[in-house]
Amino acid sequence: MHRLIWYLTISSAIWTASIGSISTAVGEIYPFQFLVILNSILVFSRKEFNINNIIKFTFFIFSLMFFYGLLSLFWVNDISFSLKKLIHLLTGALFLFQFILIVNNLSSLRRVFLIFSINYYLVLILSIIEIISGNYFHATHFIQTYNTNSLGFHYPIVMFNNTNDLAVFIYLFFPVAAYNLLLIKKFKKIIIFTFYIIIAFIIINTESRLGSALVILNGILYIYYSQLFKINNRKLKITFTIGLIAVGTVLLLVFESKVLSTILNAVTSDTRIILFKMAFNAFSNTLSFGLGIGSLFDITSINIHNYMLEILFEYGLLIFLLYSAWLVILYLMLNKIKSKIFSVNVLIFYLKLNILLLPLWGGISSTITSQPYIWIFYAILIICANIIRNFDKRGDGNC
Repeated sequence: MHRLIWYLTISSAIWTASIGSISTAVGEIYPFQFLVILNSILVFSRKEFNINNIIKFTFFIFSLMFFYGLLSLFWVNDISFSLKKLIHLLTGALFLFQFILIVNNLSSLRRVFLIFSINYYLVLILSIIEIISGNYFHATHFIQTYNTNSLGFHYPIVMFNNTNDLAVFIYLFFPVAAYNLLLIKKFKKIIIFTFYIIIAFIIINTESRLGSALVILNGILYIYYSQLFKINNRKLKITFTIGLIAVGTVLLLVFESKVLSTILNAVTSDTRIILFKMAFNAFSNTLSFGLGIGSLFDITSINIHNYMLEILFEYGLLIFLLYSAWLVILYLMLNKIKSKIFSVNVLIFYLKLNILLLPLWGGISSTITSQPYIWIFYAILIICANIIRNFDKRGDGNC
């Protein structure tokens, strides 16, 4: 029964906006929040936990964020909005701690990956249906649902706020879904190629510039890494890498004017840059202590469109530095994993890449508290850094 509740909690973190909610004095209560509370009672009633330093540090950072957010309610302008955001933060943090306490061995990690991947594949199926038919599963963006894109297809949204959020979700969890597909013994290359074509087709139809760039990068890096994995000689690996960088440099020089003009236009006129400037001007008057949870919405009228800057501007420089240090530690832990299994190496490679690219893919319209799947990503980082690294140390070699 407990396992069923746990799997429902994971699934509801993905489908939370489409399941429905109950209106209360503190805002909408979703099934995801109810399941997190129920699961918390079951999980935290245990007497013993295997808690190491990275879990303690994680608990410290997000507890600090919560208590700072609670304290900031004394000076924020819109207490109701900030309180709702604080409740979402608490729910997400509880979900994160449940995740890393429940998934404490390799078999449970595999089961969670399987359950999550099933949900991921369902998102892909619904996306294709929406692209082709225009029949929306859970329409939330009236402009995109009533218009076709430049390719003549319909915009996919599924249950996300908009196409950018969907594109980032598909990109972000590509390594988890690919890991499961790489475990299939027959027709592996055909399956992975087909899988990539499907996600590329969906993301390109979102017309998310960021998502399209990231999915192309994913494809290039997968080809690069799969070839690099076959090379055992260290010197050949370095030569291969240098050659790829050289090709990339030549392509950049060929399209230099177009690339530079695109970047220049983005810096001078992109809405996100304007939002960043507005938020920074307000933040600079707080002596780096932060504006308080939910305060950015008062300044910019819409979300800041960047996870990293949201934490910096709302929670202050100290919490931002602790959060950044936490990511660096996780990256270094993952970087120590050297497995003989290709699927494991691909998974770890992309997790490390997603840490480095967080300032990019974190630039979506949602906030750190409005899309629960960000907590799944955090949990996967911690669990893989813990379980796979320890598993690899034992030399079992069957991840």
